[in-house]
Amino acid sequence: MGGASGPLSPSRFGRKSDSREPLGSSSSICRPAAEALCDPLLSGQWREVCDRLAGEPNLLYATPEWTNRTLAGSANADSKLLEIRAVNGLVGVCPVSIQTYDLLFDVANHVLAKFRFPAATVWGAEFMLPSGLDGLQVLETILDSERKCQAIYLPTIPTDSTLFKTLTAVGASRFLCYLPYGIRPWHHLQIDGDFNDYLSRMGTKTRGTLRRKVRKLQESTAGKFAFRRLSSPHEVPELIKSVSQISQATWQNRLLGLRIDNDPDTIAGYTEMARQGLLRAYLIELGNRPCAFLIGYQYRGVYYYEETGFDEAFTELSPGTAVLFLAIEDLFAFDRPRSINFGIGDGVHKRRFANLERQDAAVLLFRRNLSNRVRRSAHGGFQFALNAAKRLLGRKVEK
Repeated sequence: MGGASGPLSPSRFGRKSDSREPLGSSSSICRPAAEALCDPLLSGQWREVCDRLAGEPNLLYATPEWTNRTLAGSANADSKLLEIRAVNGLVGVCPVSIQTYDLLFDVANHVLAKFRFPAATVWGAEFMLPSGLDGLQVLETILDSERKCQAIYLPTIPTDSTLFKTLTAVGASRFLCYLPYGIRPWHHLQIDGDFNDYLSRMGTKTRGTLRRKVRKLQESTAGKFAFRRLSSPHEVPELIKSVSQISQATWQNRLLGLRIDNDPDTIAGYTEMARQGLLRAYLIELGNRPCAFLIGYQYRGVYYYEETGFDEAFTELSPGTAVLFLAIEDLFAFDRPRSINFGIGDGVHKRRFANLERQDAAVLLFRRNLSNRVRRSAHGGFQFALNAAKRLLGRKVEK
């Protein structure tokens, strides 16, 4: 994790070659991510770095496996890997994608306007760096080397992490630091005991309501209910066909468009995650008709909840609640992780099923120039006015 000291000379991060620059007693090497992933020795060392951080709740997003998924799913992204090497080999890595970032002015999922600019997205919530290396200096190196980029984007940083505390304490002197969506609730479920122990910690009314909803769904089709776990590569085409069918009938599709399409690239991406032993998805079928799904990944003792949806035609039967209830029961019973990371954002279902709440934030680190000051001020003013309007509306509703 990023420490507090250690000089860092700017490396030529954007140069597509094995550039080496002094890094205290170490050196930095940058290369295209695709090239790095084809190097068996580097991939092995990269995974060893991941092993040292097993249990970090966002570790998956800084792994070779996730970087490969990012490459497959982002044709417009220029993905790179910054390596930190010492005498004894690889000691730290920082996967980065150079792509367009949209800073949205939106209300209830309706985009009114946006600022669009190139940014360097850094994957992983905490840097996988040696303890004596200053994470801020690594960020400066990236931004100084990627001249076309106006900002560095960190999608999710725990507010209790060393990196977040460093950014908010001293980062403002080096960047225009901005939290575009403020501090967010971040929900987790720590898995201990058995499933009944977990349920017993809920209120009696909540526990009873959940069981009734699941039973109602199970009994709705006279024995034609099926709940399935899918994780093998050969199951992916069927999974994606069902998920795409459900997705077209979800509220998310009405508001945001289709999230998961049944196309060769999507199937290939999920098949690769299954081949790596990471995919763990769930599907509910009623009378041979798919009605709800949950897609997630399991890595180093953490289950990552990624995507869920249900067919609105079955809303009265609460299939979204049922698929999550049954998935959690399965996670307690089979190949049990230590925790479930419910991912970015709040939600009634996350609050209902989680037993631990932390906080996180998305962070933009802008270059210090006039254009970026305008971007930060305009968006910040918009968000302040929007939140004030929501509070005022909420008070009127309460009256």
